[in-house]
Amino acid sequence: MLITKKLACCIALAFSTLSINAQSFTIEEQRLDKATKVIPAITSALSDRVNLFIEQINKANNLTVLSQLSIRHGKGIWTDAKLYFKNTNHYDDRPLYWARLQMSKALKQTKAFKESLPDQQSKLLWQFEIYSRGQTDVKFDQYTTKRILVTGFDPFLLDRNIKQSNPSGVAAIVLDNLVISVEGQSAEIETLILPVRYADFDQGMVEELLTPYFRENPVDMIITTGMGRSKLRIRTFYRIKTKCTFT
Repeated sequence: MLITKKLACCIALAFSTLSINAQSFTIEEQRLDKATKVIPAITSALSDRVNLFIEQINKANNLTVLSQLSIRHGKGIWTDAKLYFKNTNHYDDRPLYWARLQMSKALKQTKAFKESLPDQQSKLLWQFEIYSRGQTDVKFDQYTTKRILVTGFDPFLLDRNIKQSNPSGVAAIVLDNLVISVEGQSAEIETLILPVRYADFDQGMVEELLTPYFRENPVDMIITTGMGRSKLRIRTFYRIKTKCTFT
């Protein structure tokens, strides 16, 4: 998937506004201590990847190595989350969410990260974000007649309920790379997960992320899913010839 320069700049700015500086922990990362006590089985579900990542980044002696590890394990944790579902049949997005926070928190504590410039830190954190959310994994390479992009969101309202999941994130994990066939037509589904942070929304993250799929890529439908107050909310954008329609 193509990440535009404007999007990268917007998110880097949004990321930096979440805290006084990139080395301080975000509100989400600060919830880790409580989460590990209340839902230990969930926060440790992807611990193999998390522990390997922490071990390797603590040995990194420069920003280049740290960047390479962030990309490798960002991709890896997204894949691990999907494998976790396939192996356990647990419809749960929380292992990925809490694993990502453990990894980003550990990243900030490394020597190589602390010695980097603030702009470099923000870029590194955002790089890890997009890879771990499946945002670079959207490929559409199954040669189907239709292409569908589905987006989900992180859990939120965690101060009210630290056990909270988000069914839209579950949908993204479960449906990624799925090929379906209906009445002689096939469709490939690719997915990604978005954060629930007002700073990102205010910077136009969703618009910047989805617009290229309408303008540059032959995507037939984009389905945005989100957790409403009492049910899963779905919005669909679909293409008719050269026009995009919203329902």
